[in-house]
Amino acid sequence: MGRNSFNNIHDISIHNELIRFSIFRTDSDLPSDPALLRINNYLRPADRNPMKGDAIMSSVMSKRMKIAFCCHLFAILGLAIVGIIYIFRTEFMPYHAVAVGRNWAEVDSAFQILLLALIRAFGGASFSTALAMGIILFIPFKQGILWARWAIPIIGYATELPSLFVTLTVTLNTPATPPWKFVLLAMVLLLVGLILSLESRDKSDNIVVNSDL
Repeated sequence: MGRNSFNNIHDISIHNELIRFSIFRTDSDLPSDPALLRINNYLRPADRNPMKGDAIMSSVMSKRMKIAFCCHLFAILGLAIVGIIYIFRTEFMPYHAVAVGRNWAEVDSAFQILLLALIRAFGGASFSTALAMGIILFIPFKQGILWARWAIPIIGYATELPSLFVTLTVTLNTPATPPWKFVLLAMVLLLVGLILSLESRDKSDNIVVNSDL
């Protein structure tokens, strides 16, 4: 009975130390006490294999993660700006006029309504996508949660790939020059952000606490 009580007290003590110890964010913050360092070693397996538990408490990002964050942010801002521009258009874009060979005033009013509806729908979809990506970037991505590193580029590519296909089709089949280079740039930024964020997973200086605790 006495041995069981001792084990229970020991387990509670370790659990309390784990909770208290989770405030340390990097190895440089850790005390030199061997007992506490053993607790740190206990925490490390979750950091080496984040799939076993969601990562939390990542207020300090590594250099790679900061660069990945900026890459995603620029891609998101570009998508949001495009969305806003298209939402508030009162006529089609200049390259649309070149593609169809006529000015906006020469387009039938019924077609104007239809074209504006499609243009604004694309703008709304782009802005909504950028908003969703931004929320993921500023909350779970900054916290170091693994699924967020994949979610941002996957959502972005779901919008950018069709846009690249459409703009390249217009470029190759009409005299117009749609901004396909900007679409490609956004895709490159998202890809670079993904690669950097995944490579920094095993090099992170943050302590990750397993969600089972």
